[in-house]
Amino acid sequence: MHSTHEVLCAYLTWMYIRLFGYQAPLTCTQATMIDMRTRLTGISPAFTGNATFVVNTAKVRAGDSADKIAAAIHQGLALYKQKPSPLLEQLIS
Repeated sequence: MHSTHEVLCAYLTWMYIRLFGYQAPLTCTQATMIDMRTRLTGISPAFTGNATFVVNTAKVRAGDSADKIAAAIHQGLALYKQKPSPLLEQLIS
């Protein structure tokens, strides 16, 4: 099951590919922002500031369906969604 965020990102990626007329075998990289507040140790639960990080979540081919793009995004976000996320800890340090 994909989150609303993953489905929306997939749809926008799919539409941009169509808008710019990209065609297979072109590969595109999809990037998204994630909230790090609950994923990094050391950030207080009371922190109300902006704690976002941009990650490349998926490589997709022009011509992929929005559902296939959503699945790639879901898979690409898996390690970032852990609470805490060792991958984010590594990238930030």
